[in-house]
Amino acid sequence: MSRVMLVGAGPLPDPQIRRVTFPQLRTHHFAHALACAGHQVGLVCLRQPDDGPPSRPRGPLEQVWDLSTLRPDWLDGLRALARQHDPELWVSAGPYLPLHTARVVRDLPYWADLPGDPFAEAQARAARLAPDDQAEPLPAGPWQAHAAATLAALDRADAFSVCSEPQRFALLGQLGVLGRLALARPERRWAAVVPPAYDFALPQGTPRQRAPGSTLVVLLAGGFNTWLDEDATLQGLLLAMDRGLPIRVLVTGGDLPGHHSAGWQEFEQGVARSAHAQRFELLGWIPHGDLPARLAQAHLLLSVDRPGAEPLLGSRTRLVFGLHQGLELMATTPCELAASLAEQGFLRSLPSPTAQAVADALAQAVERGSDGQVVDQAQAWLSRAFEPTALAAPLLAWAEAPQRSPAGTSGALELAAQLAQVRSELAGVYATPTWRLLSSLHGLLGRLLGRG
Repeated sequence: MSRVMLVGAGPLPDPQIRRVTFPQLRTHHFAHALACAGHQVGLVCLRQPDDGPPSRPRGPLEQVWDLSTLRPDWLDGLRALARQHDPELWVSAGPYLPLHTARVVRDLPYWADLPGDPFAEAQARAARLAPDDQAEPLPAGPWQAHAAATLAALDRADAFSVCSEPQRFALLGQLGVLGRLALARPERRWAAVVPPAYDFALPQGTPRQRAPGSTLVVLLAGGFNTWLDEDATLQGLLLAMDRGLPIRVLVTGGDLPGHHSAGWQEFEQGVARSAHAQRFELLGWIPHGDLPARLAQAHLLLSVDRPGAEPLLGSRTRLVFGLHQGLELMATTPCELAASLAEQGFLRSLPSPTAQAVADALAQAVERGSDGQVVDQAQAWLSRAFEPTALAAPLLAWAEAPQRSPAGTSGALELAAQLAQVRSELAGVYATPTWRLLSSLHGLLGRLLGRG
């Protein structure tokens, strides 16, 4: 067994934590699998001070540190923790910030987790920052941020995990551009597909039963991220209600500070302006342990994607969560997971991400009712195919016998370090009292001159 330094997102899932998202679930998945396999895991949870109570060891996991990413020198803090743990190999779990691990691993074996294509995610975020729906080129900021976080890992990691087979193909292309593919033997298996695990640190829900024509309670769950089409979702729900369909809506989750808040804000405002506001219950982020009781009234989880590369390459944790809690699924199906669930009859596919398609599908769901058998079958399948330890088998096999891979020759590691350094220095400037004062004065001057 090995001493493993695992870097992921915190805080770990806990009944009292209000905002539990995919990166935290991914960290929990990898940490538990490695620790149960007998490895001595030192887990570093990257987080912000206001994210909730401190992470604490549980089960076979003995050592957990919280590290605030608000510190401009947090990578130095990570290096100090590594000296304390003295790891034999490194693993990063989850997207974005944990990938900066590549800059501190030195010569040790390193497994990088990229569950979702970072450049497709940058495209989705940039599209939401554009001044209008037709503007090109899109803002460069999201690409720069994701490049700073990702290029070093692509250039340095010895093995990868991704969330779908299409993303594995995209990763091979990225490694090819960096020169790594041509330096390695053709039989090298660079990446393993590790989709979202069937584990939410919650009890499994009972499949719902509902009589045909009776009230349908629709659940919207999770973060309102940049690839979620909140407008088509809301307009489809309102159109269905305008038709007189007996529908109510329950919403848990919402904004994602630091990533995207506008989608949730626009959804809230749209609900408030509508004639059906009383049929929506907007709970927002609630304690994780309260979810099963609050979701007991819901029947069906709805998920509508925006067009783009992210839905083609990514995955959808909220679909696995909906089935885990006993709900039927209705969703667009560009991602591999959604398409697979639809092919097996476990998901009702939306033909297009439009309000009309959503309303029509909801009308069919109301009329159809449910006896719970489909969800029961889906839960049985997921408990086998998406069992956490089984999904982690490629990571565990690598940790038993980690191998180094040929590093890149394109200078991506140096470029990523330079981008990250510039962003860190800018963050330090923006945080100074002088900058905040000047920014406030600039805004005041703009308003006085009629430009605000």
